[in-house]
Amino acid sequence: MKRVELHISGTGGDYFAGYLTPEQKEAILADDYQPCDDIVTDEREYDLSTIDNIFHLYTANALDLTVELVSEDEEDNEDEEEIILPEEIRTFNIHTFVPSAKDAVRRGAVSSEEVAAEQQLASLAVVRKEEGDWFDLEIELEDDEEFNPNNLIFGTFSMQEILNEDEIVAKAYYGDIDSEAFGVFQAQLSEFFATGKYTLTDTQQEMASEPYPPIGVQELELNTEIAGESMPLDCEMRVMDVVNAEILKEGSR
Repeated sequence: MKRVELHISGTGGDYFAGYLTPEQKEAILADDYQPCDDIVTDEREYDLSTIDNIFHLYTANALDLTVELVSEDEEDNEDEEEIILPEEIRTFNIHTFVPSAKDAVRRGAVSSEEVAAEQQLASLAVVRKEEGDWFDLEIELEDDEEFNPNNLIFGTFSMQEILNEDEIVAKAYYGDIDSEAFGVFQAQLSEFFATGKYTLTDTQQEMASEPYPPIGVQELELNTEIAGESMPLDCEMRVMDVVNAEILKEGSR
């Protein structure tokens, strides 16, 4: 076996969303609240990024990625880098995330009363980062197998219907991604996240029910240890009534 190491860079940010409590709702909709500021209630002060019980991903924007092939095994000269052009990068949408309390009721997760009281309003935001490093990927190949960039694909979440035009990276796979089995897996993965059985706020959560990729495709760990080297650029946020799909407040800083 040999190892292929890929280096991912580009733009991205800290993306998060969460349902607001009645106290947070009152504070964030007040005339004197400025977008992206901390939320101050009578009881305490909340950093906006801590309101993330829907999802929280610190990740790259798939629409602006650069992938570098660092080495094909540990003995290769790392100075000999091959650039894979952004237009060659393949993605698939795992689930277009539209926070919907109605969906929660349909799934029987919460009652109508709980939705009305606790899950009607959601805060959605991104703290953008300037272009920089995001993560490394390691792929295992047979000794006689050549790395094929067409076998690399990123699973993304679309922000288009809730915040902006970004497609944020949540998963990465390598292998026979054009097979019928992988197509079935994509549909299963999207359905899995759409049902709300797994929240992206806890990466250590037990994921026994998450579908596994088919034989011939390996899921790649998104090693984000190098992320954070880029500096904060700006912040964009929105407050939505998710039952009626109405934007109540939005702005940037």
